Amino acid sequence: MNSSINNNDVELSSAILSAKLPSMDYLLLENHEEKDMFRFILENHQDPVFLIKIEEDNSKCSFIDFNKFFCDSLGYSRNELFQLKHLSIYSPESLSIVEKNIIKHQSENSLIWEAVILKKDKQRVSFEIKSFVFKNERHNLLFAFLHDISSYKGSIQELQNKKSLLKRSESIGRMGCWEYDTNKNKLWVSDGARAIFGLDDGEFSLKDLNTIFYPDYSLNADKIFENLNSNGGKYEVEFKIHRKNDGTLVVIRSQTEYDSRLGKYYGIIQDITLQRKVEDELIKAREKAEESDRLKAAFVSNMSHEIRTPMNGIVGFAHLLTDTDLDITTREEYKEGIHLCCDQLLSRVNDMLDIAKSESGQVEINTSRVYINDLLKEIFEKFSTIALKKNLGFRINPGNIVHEQTLKTDKSKLSKIIINLIDNAFRFTHSGSVEFGYIVLDSGIEFYVKDTGIGISQFQHEIIFQPFCQADIQISQEYGGTGLGLTIAKTYVEMLGGTIWLESQPGIGTTFFFTLPDVRSEKDSVKTSSVREKKSLPKTSLIVEDIEMNYIYLKALLEPLGFKVLWAKDGNEAIEMALSNNDINLVLMDIRMPNTDGYKATRIIKEKRPDLPIIAQSACALIDEKMKAIESGCNGYVAKPIYKDEFKTVLSTFFEI
Repeated sequence: MNSSINNNDVELSSAILSAKLPSMDYLLLENHEEKDMFRFILENHQDPVFLIKIEEDNSKCSFIDFNKFFCDSLGYSRNELFQLKHLSIYSPESLSIVEKNIIKHQSENSLIWEAVILKKDKQRVSFEIKSFVFKNERHNLLFAFLHDISSYKGSIQELQNKKSLLKRSESIGRMGCWEYDTNKNKLWVSDGARAIFGLDDGEFSLKDLNTIFYPDYSLNADKIFENLNSNGGKYEVEFKIHRKNDGTLVVIRSQTEYDSRLGKYYGIIQDITLQRKVEDELIKAREKAEESDRLKAAFVSNMSHEIRTPMNGIVGFAHLLTDTDLDITTREEYKEGIHLCCDQLLSRVNDMLDIAKSESGQVEINTSRVYINDLLKEIFEKFSTIALKKNLGFRINPGNIVHEQTLKTDKSKLSKIIINLIDNAFRFTHSGSVEFGYIVLDSGIEFYVKDTGIGISQFQHEIIFQPFCQADIQISQEYGGTGLGLTIAKTYVEMLGGTIWLESQPGIGTTFFFTLPDVRSEKDSVKTSSVREKKSLPKTSLIVEDIEMNYIYLKALLEPLGFKVLWAKDGNEAIEMALSNNDINLVLMDIRMPNTDGYKATRIIKEKRPDLPIIAQSACALIDEKMKAIESGCNGYVAKPIYKDEFKTVLSTFFEI
């Protein structure tokens, strides 16, 4: 630090203190000329000055004399200062500094140091102190010149605070600044810029900067300056670097200006890596959402086609059957056409229900020991006619010819997975063959479905399993289908604890694989229930149904089985009839009806007639609907559309059919 104490006065004071004075206390000096010289310094120096006598015990050092400016600076009177010990005027943190310098004066005549002195009102004042020691035979005297540096210290502290604020602001904003002096060829970077670039505390040149630019990026420091000069002294650019200390890829936005008068470039940089990442993710999300919307729109259009096509067949054949002149063969063909269209329509609806149930968590897993070869044979027979019509080879390759090869899993879902994969194979295969089978693994079974169809390109292997998606919209239009079969297959495989994947080459064919674990326990438990006594009494059934056509259909199923049929059109009527007619020994309860629904009607009836069998029948096939029906007191459940054979199986639980 450059001392603010007047150098001429210091030299004069030093000369005086260096003079050979008599060996006596300053106040007892007999040499009036020398005494006057000391007095002259004390009275005429414009900064505070004091003189102390150094004792062996520093705490006992006291003031010998001081000037007016010293009194004024501290706010004490002369008498008050004479009552104080020298060390008592310093702040606690400065005491060690004072004592250290007094000790150093044993070997050094002059020192410059800093200390904080407490004024009478306890206000703190920072001083730069230049001290000189005068020694004689009797005493050691310390003569000190003080200069108030509080303003300077405050400026330094304010500068440090601003520097700290800048550093924190740079850290929060992930920013930094730099300056390049063309005259000195010197580059300065702030702490924030060093953190962004990954630099240590050493010097850093433009040449070093060029080494961290992203290799695939055509920009370098020289190019930036060229562009800067050609853009009127201002230039904004975005570039990438590999951070010097760890190699991390960083995206930087830079703004630069050039001061031609000083020959300096000034720049601000900002790390926008996170911002760019978020923006890229948002763009991908938007593109994915747009693609999803496009696929859903295509799906809706396709589903309209897939539903209206079988509906057209059903309506058309139904009208044709009204012609009384039809021969038996033609009539049977029309009836078969209606059956096929119904199966096709129901398949489309079931696909949509399966997706809805899986997405809402409404899929129920029912495991049992499945005889795999029997299941595959059933599926083989189901598709044999299709293979013949398309003139395709169709083979089954059981992994074990033993009839008893089993797997504990959900049979209906395993069947659905294989059927969907085979249906997909036939749909996209024009020539060649379709083959399916399995191999036995230590941990379970690996199934496969192989075709010689059009194949699937590599980048479509993932999206092929997404809902509402086929590998190509044009394929959907050409080959038909809902685009849900593979999604359902993948969902069911994963629900059963397995994995699914494919191998495919466009124009050659595709093989889908999936594995299922064999869920074994130490003892496969079999659920048992008490054997219900089947009734052979006269059978009277109450059909609770608000739709007349549904009532007519159920009546047509029941009457050939020997049932007398009654009809209630809503829940209230059902309650009244069931509780007033003890001949009714079966209730077919619709769930969703006006006035009182099937749940409430069942609970009321069961309170009075707990042994009366009530079978819920509903068009809603979700698990929660079935569970609510059972919880309300129903003894069974059938989902619409109701098939004759399935219906008879349910009835046989309660009656001898």
